[in-house]
Amino acid sequence: MNLFTPKASIRVATLADIHYGKRTATYNTDICERRLLTTWAEELSNFREKNTQLHLFLLGDVNDGSMIYAGQEHHQALLDVREQAKRCAQLLAKLTERLRQDYESITWHCVPGNHGRTSKFAAEAANWDIQTYDTLSLLVQLQATLHCTVDAYDAERIADHIFLRRVRLYTHNYALHHGHTIHSYQTIPWYGILQRALRWHSAEPFKLLCLGHFHGSGLEPFNGFEMMRTGSPMDGDDWALETLGVKGDKHGWTFAVSEREALLYPTRIALG
Repeated sequence: MNLFTPKASIRVATLADIHYGKRTATYNTDICERRLLTTWAEELSNFREKNTQLHLFLLGDVNDGSMIYAGQEHHQALLDVREQAKRCAQLLAKLTERLRQDYESITWHCVPGNHGRTSKFAAEAANWDIQTYDTLSLLVQLQATLHCTVDAYDAERIADHIFLRRVRLYTHNYALHHGHTIHSYQTIPWYGILQRALRWHSAEPFKLLCLGHFHGSGLEPFNGFEMMRTGSPMDGDDWALETLGVKGDKHGWTFAVSEREALLYPTRIALG
């Protein structure tokens, strides 16, 4: 039997939990930049096709933040969160330039994470991740030849949610969320993920829910849609193992999108 594979002109990749400014025995800002600009970018280069648009789902916690938990400053290479946000935006702009060598255009679809928050008493939009995305947008606008768009929270768009981003590619709907508002049951979040996904899906159906936060990669199908978790380029941190009982991993996802298929050939790729 001949199997027809529709030609995909859109490629998607996921990236989450960069935690720029974090320091472990095997991770710091220099290692972070090297992993994304070389390992991850080179992995994505293997999937390039002629005239293909690249859509990047950036799922939050791009900065490590400040005063998120007690003693955080002892685990940071860069304490000033303003400097974290500026240098992370510069890194993402360099990454855009690198990926533009292989793809016709680049679009970042961005949601903030909990490590970007300034305070639990501040407005939800007072988030250093959002500041990073705004700075990235300004940086890429200065280089018109990049053909890059940054799709992030805009207070002037009434339909915008800070915590949940809706993306439409062809006729397929995707939902992006960092994952930090999903409750765990006996420290296990998987049941909570499914329950939240079902509720969001009933409000506005989607083919794929993309999450960060849990520092591990996974893909779980459910009736009519799938849930995709993205790992972190950071290692040497025991948060996932201590909190969830599961080791984190340095893997994201890439997949093609065609007019027929919302999730075509999903593939794990190394983030470092």
